[in-house]
Amino acid sequence: MGPVVDANSYQEVMNALGAYANKVFEHTSNMLSAANACVSTMGDDPAAAKSVAALQKCISQIQSGVESINQIRSAMSKELEDSQRAAALADF
Repeated sequence: MGPVVDANSYQEVMNALGAYANKVFEHTSNMLSAANACVSTMGDDPAAAKSVAALQKCISQIQSGVESINQIRSAMSKELEDSQRAAALADF
């Protein structure tokens, strides 16, 4: 049997990670919208296009990090379920 997991603590961490991931995704989406508006306003300005391309790359990397957070949350959820299942079986 694996270590006993404090369900409340795990749930708090998973909730905090979820809230953080949602905020990061929201803010990066806003950044991307602003960048696209900039390109629309600036027309064919090469400097603006270059800056927006760099920003889009950064946003993509940040959002990839958000996916990692979601994978961690998923792993934590599975570990919590496994721990609860093991505890229930131990009670028999």
